[in-house]
Amino acid sequence: MIPKAVSDLSLPFVDKFFNAILKESLLLGIEDGYCNGTGKDEPIGIYKQISASNEDGTHKDKDVNTDLTSFKPKAMAGAKKYLGKNGKRTFDKIYVICHPNDEADYVAPAIYNDRGELISSYKNMEVITSVKNPERKAALVLPKRYTMGFSGFKMKNYDQTLALKNADLLIGTAYANGQADDDYVAYVFDVTKLEEYVPTVKAIEVVPGA
Repeated sequence: MIPKAVSDLSLPFVDKFFNAILKESLLLGIEDGYCNGTGKDEPIGIYKQISASNEDGTHKDKDVNTDLTSFKPKAMAGAKKYLGKNGKRTFDKIYVICHPNDEADYVAPAIYNDRGELISSYKNMEVITSVKNPERKAALVLPKRYTMGFSGFKMKNYDQTLALKNADLLIGTAYANGQADDDYVAYVFDVTKLEEYVPTVKAIEVVPGA
C-alpha cells in the first residue's frame, strides 16, 4: 500500500523503495517454496517426498534422520551414501540448509573451531540460512539438483482499490514451480542432535632416557 501523497512526490527513490520491498517479499516466497512447498499448486519443497502424496494432494513429509550428530567424516558416512544413492552418484560439494537460529545454536559450533575457522575436513560444505527453513531441522543438499521455473513476473498498480484510504495498491506476482531431481538430493536431519566440535588431542608419552 502506497499513500497517494508519497506517489505524488514523483521522486525516483519512491519506486525503487517499494520495488525493493516487493522483491524481498517475492524472494522469501521462493525460499518458502524451495523449503516447504507442498506440491499442491506450488513447488515441491526439499522437505517433501516427490512421489508420495496425501489424500488432499499435498506431498508427504520426508523422515527426519536423527543419527547425524557431527560433521566428522565417519559421522557423515550415512548421509553421504544417501546423497550418492548408495554409490550411484558422485558429488564434490554439499550445502547445509538451516534456520538462522539453528545455525547459531547447533551448526556453527559443530563446523567451526574456537578461532572461528572452518574445520579442514569440511571445506566442501557451505552453510546457507533461510528464515523460511523450519526450525529444529535442516538438510544436507546437493547443488544444481533442484530446478525451479518461472512462467511470468509482473507488477500492477491499483489506484482505486484503496480510494477511501487515499492510497494505491501495488501487487507483485510471480508464477513458479519446481522440484528436486529425486528424493536423495536432500538429506533431512534433526539439527538439534549436532554436537559441538571438540578437537582430538593425543598425548605423547616421553620415556626418560629414551
